[in-house]
Amino acid sequence: PKYYPYFSTAAFAWRGMSIRNHNRLLGRVEGVDGIKTGYTRASGFNLVTSAKRGKRHLVAVVLGGRSGGARDARMREALAKNVPSVTR
Repeated sequence: PKYYPYFSTAAFAWRGMSIRNHNRLLGRVEGVDGIKTGYTRASGFNLVTSAKRGKRHLVAVVLGGRSGGARDARMREALAKNVPSVTR
């Protein structure tokens, strides 16, 4: 739990470079507070996202997206269906 805030970091500076988070839902979808993106040739574009709305906290997983945008759209849809008031 003490490291969880790192997952919601939008960007950080390292050796003079700005490194941004690859989770494009952070700051764009209400309640999204992070976790992990990933890509492998075998599984495609993947995303584990945590979203909090009121007292509900949901962790959702999308595996096998054909692109980062397609993966993000599937996650927005899953959150909208399962967490009240999360915007698409």
